Amino acid sequence: MKTTIAAIATAIFLAAAATSHGQVFATYGPWTWAGGRISSDMTLDTRGDPSALWVGAEFTTTGSITPVLGTPDDSYDITITYNSVILELSSASGVVDSEPVQMQLGPIAFNFTLSIDLDVLTTYEIPSLLPVTRINSYGLTLPLPLNDTETFTVAWIESSTPIMTGTLKNAELNAEAHLAGWIAVPEPAHFALLSGISLLAVAGWRRLSGASASGALRGNWKSRGRKSR
Repeated sequence: MKTTIAAIATAIFLAAAATSHGQVFATYGPWTWAGGRISSDMTLDTRGDPSALWVGAEFTTTGSITPVLGTPDDSYDITITYNSVILELSSASGVVDSEPVQMQLGPIAFNFTLSIDLDVLTTYEIPSLLPVTRINSYGLTLPLPLNDTETFTVAWIESSTPIMTGTLKNAELNAEAHLAGWIAVPEPAHFALLSGISLLAVAGWRRLSGASASGALRGNWKSRGRKSR
């Protein structure tokens, strides 16, 4: 299912790109962090004497929370924080200033309220969360013009372990980090649309993921009651 979700989100990205800007920008992800280095190579049309490169990132998380047995029924305010999320940017011919350069996305915090009705030890899905957006600009090495096309690499090189804080104590957190985005040498008028396309694609991906998980949970409730261990 995760492969299908990723394919759908990528298709949304590419369809939007094809209908609006051609080779002006390219997309990477969606990626799910599993440790190690995750990277994409993208070739952009760099004609027109560009002097800056834009990199956008949309970060979100999925997962579940399991309170300890005996947790009082109540609504609990919860924050999940990733203290460090790092992207790395480089180019094939060294046109990015001081490359490779790192894009620091963290700390990234998600705040939400979880209502608990706890008769037995139950696992609760993390509710749908809006993606967190980060956009950075990097200079391109002079003298210009660049070649007609240039290959850039964006790599996800770090994602710290998420930390859960708030009024819910002694609960187990099982979370996955997700990231997608774009890299561009845009004209000024393109910037707002680039950000909007990225946000919509990841939000759609997250909604599909949440709907799938919710359907599975409803199936468990109908067949066995609450999920317990």
